[in-house]
Amino acid sequence: MGQQCAICGKKPRVGNRVAQRGKPKYLGGNGRKTTGISRRLFRPNLQKMRIQQDGGVVTRRVCTRCLRNGSVQKAVVRKVFSDTPVIHIATPAAEVIDETAEAVDETAEAVDETAEAVDETAETVEDEATD
Repeated sequence: MGQQCAICGKKPRVGNRVAQRGKPKYLGGNGRKTTGISRRLFRPNLQKMRIQQDGGVVTRRVCTRCLRNGSVQKAVVRKVFSDTPVIHIATPAAEVIDETAEAVDETAEAVDETAEAVDETAETVEDEATD
């Protein structure tokens, strides 16, 4: 598979290399002039990683975008001849986002309950003031 991500399939893309001369206008110059354009490759940033896939651990070349957005679960490092994990690699980003969303929901519910209690107290005070 060469220069290709095992997860998303990202491959090298073709673009231009632009050679320029001159000083930019905003720096007091006459402006930048293009002196040459030639073709080049933009290669994906692939990292060789041990990942969990289909119930086993395999080594794959994975792009950094897949690593960052949680598309890949890194292999758990275990002690030799032992079933207990020694080091756990960080949880995927999606799980962290779900936990954060749950915490935000709980906080919002607590704020709503507090607001209702304040409203009830304010009504009671107003009733006593009018009596």
